Amino acid sequence: MSRSFFYDTGEEKLGPVTGAQLLRLQAQGEISAETWVRAESSSTWRQLANVDLQEEQQREQKRSFWSHLWRSMSPGAIMGLICLLMFIGGMVYLSALTIKLIWPFLLFVLMIWFFKRLLSGGS
Repeated sequence: MSRSFFYDTGEEKLGPVTGAQLLRLQAQGEISAETWVRAESSSTWRQLANVDLQEEQQREQKRSFWSHLWRSMSPGAIMGLICLLMFIGGMVYLSALTIKLIWPFLLFVLMIWFFKRLLSGGS
């Protein structure tokens, strides 16, 4: 379970945010190692450099490609991807359905052609 933190920008106190979000804010340059932070369960403020975020760092490094992709996509892109996958699935379903319906018809036409050739003497 991830811990929650509050941080002080100098102008306002923000939060709660997870430790992973603190790491991302620091990586983006929005906060620094000197930013004052306190755990949600604590009343003591400490500088971010003095807060142990090792667990969050490990969890962030183990995150899969798909979770990174999902987190970085906009809601419109997610909806577009869902629509694309539904369209592809529909096409696959329809092609399978079409094959199920067409092959008996093709077999029937082939049998008629074969018997017609057989009855006409093979010419």
